Amino acid sequence: MDDKKTFDILLIKKIPYLTNGLGILCLISALTFIAIYSSITSDNVSPETNTFYLIETSTIKLLYGSGILTGVTLFLCLWTRQKFSGLIIFNRDSFEIISKKEKQFLPFSVIRNVYCNDTEDRQGNPNKKFTMTLETLKNKKILIRIKNTSDIKNFVDMLVTCGKLEINYSSIAGLG
Repeated sequence: MDDKKTFDILLIKKIPYLTNGLGILCLISALTFIAIYSSITSDNVSPETNTFYLIETSTIKLLYGSGILTGVTLFLCLWTRQKFSGLIIFNRDSFEIISKKEKQFLPFSVIRNVYCNDTEDRQGNPNKKFTMTLETLKNKKILIRIKNTSDIKNFVDMLVTCGKLEINYSSIAGLG
């Protein structure tokens, strides 16, 4: 690999503690919504008892609150996962990742694993969403998606020629 090869990418960033916390909050509020909704619509209780229960415990307010909280946390969870346009440049012994906000230089000696995921639809056809995750020695993960679907084959060929990297490739069927 004597010459440089560049590819247009989307750099996918997560805010670690915020996205994990919002994911947990979304799960808790969704489970609360399901639990309250299933207790309100119980067929084993007479309508009078059910109405009294609703009035006294104000579960309707909790139901609406947990439903709204689920929607808000889901929106925030997706919003905190930002995508930036950029370039990845293959050098002889390293990657260069260039985006608007930052420039990263990653020698192959710093990269522990490379995980490549290529999704397929239900019929087994490529979904054209090739994603690569670079895991460094410090457990930092960098998610990259190739923008141009025509470049995927060339990108994978360039990865294979990097003999110093441990590449794990998986094809995920049934998505899309």
